[in-house]
Amino acid sequence: MASRKIENSSQSFKTLRTQNAVYVDKTQYLLDLIDDNKFYLLSRPRRFGKSLTLSTFESLFEGEKELFQGLAAAKWFDRPDYKPYTVISLDMSSVTIEFGAKRMEGQLISALNICAKFKKISPKSKESSTAFADLIADAFLLNNEQVVLLIDEYDKPLLDSIDNPENYNETRKILQNFYSQIKVLDEYIKFGFVVGISKRGKAGISSVLNNFRDITYEEKYSRICGFTEEELKGCLSPSITECAEMLGRSFDDLLLEIKKYYYGYSFDGVTRVYTPYSILSFLKTGKFSNFWYDTATPTFLKKYFFDKKILIEDFINYRIGSPRFLYPEEFYDDPALYLFQTGYLTIKEKINDTTYLLDYPNEEVLASISRLIADSFFSDLDKAQKSFSNITAALEACDIVATTAEFNIVIDGCGYDTNAELAKVKGLKSEFLYRDLIAIFLYGTYKVDVCRESLGAKGRTDLLLKYAGRTFIFEIKVAYASNEIAKKLEEAITQIHERKYANWQFFTTDIVDAVAVVIDN
Repeated sequence: MASRKIENSSQSFKTLRTQNAVYVDKTQYLLDLIDDNKFYLLSRPRRFGKSLTLSTFESLFEGEKELFQGLAAAKWFDRPDYKPYTVISLDMSSVTIEFGAKRMEGQLISALNICAKFKKISPKSKESSTAFADLIADAFLLNNEQVVLLIDEYDKPLLDSIDNPENYNETRKILQNFYSQIKVLDEYIKFGFVVGISKRGKAGISSVLNNFRDITYEEKYSRICGFTEEELKGCLSPSITECAEMLGRSFDDLLLEIKKYYYGYSFDGVTRVYTPYSILSFLKTGKFSNFWYDTATPTFLKKYFFDKKILIEDFINYRIGSPRFLYPEEFYDDPALYLFQTGYLTIKEKINDTTYLLDYPNEEVLASISRLIADSFFSDLDKAQKSFSNITAALEACDIVATTAEFNIVIDGCGYDTNAELAKVKGLKSEFLYRDLIAIFLYGTYKVDVCRESLGAKGRTDLLLKYAGRTFIFEIKVAYASNEIAKKLEEAITQIHERKYANWQFFTTDIVDAVAVVIDN
């Protein structure tokens, strides 16, 4: 069976279907939504298929029957009460407060005019909320029929100003007035679907969207965006087979590695999905890379990571209470919520009705986090990044001296002041801090398996790496004076022997190297 075209840049349902590109059929969920309720709000991370979902709704309601041949929604057109509807599809991605409230009002008017142009109507008002109401009412009057309302990136203007309280509050005020028109004009609307990346509490703009059913964490719709394991092995199987043949690997072996890098997102604590953009990008290029980070990371996140002094270990198996998680008032000052909303954390488990467990979903996200932290803390990033390739070469040659020399470059790249401030803020012992700084960069290599504080029968080792068929165990000690170095080295060697790190039975490699490291502070 020949594979279909892989298209990772288009979010147009019509484009995918007319170009015979891969499309994972999610249309049964759309029919269920239409039958279940009238208004919906869905939050998902960037590049997760939200825009494609809206585009599919648009084609469905506008009656483009030929695009749905062979899909679950084909039966929609056979219903006795079927008829096409006028669709208002509003894209908020270009709206921002950056240049002032007046300019933002103009951008909203422009977005409305783009919708109106295709319907051959024209809102007259220069005030955005009134123009929005006019658009809905005029679209209704075209055929004296209710209209369908689709809004993409409803929260984008707010997120763009989230680090500026004055702009944020002004943006929220404008959007509250704007979105309040939906409730006022309820009788003119057949169906409404709004998507974004944030789930906002009563203090946010969703207070004026309280007639919308929020399906963000509903188990029934947990698979509406993202690819499940079954979908990957189903309609994407021919593409994976071709990719495996090109790389000289077996189908199952390649699938395991794909799963490691791009699987793990969950929005109900039960069902897990693959990042669609990353999967399609991998199948298109045949290379494991950090696709999601390169297209879905706002520039202000670097500053956020530095200001909050975020390290990787902060949010591994992170417990959070359900009221704080499910009904956030604001999330910018809460790193756990902020990282979840932006896609860097996911639900690992719903422990009970009051507690969730969050964690990083996969290796791609760990590499993204590492890159953000590195961008935040390291003064000579180019020099430190060069160490990536040097470290992997040294590990492959089992050259421990060269490996530790690269560790020094990484640590020096952070600078003493940053190290000291991090240790103070995080309350870390120095060996833990240095271990995390090294781990940050090794996560970013995309080649080395990194385990910090790996648990064995008799204790934990500081840093465990797996690469090129070998396991490397590093026990790290810090000397605060030159005359302590020999003593600390002996302590590290003794700990390796006494705790028998190199004899742990769970290692999957044949060769285990245990290394004692002393850092002169």
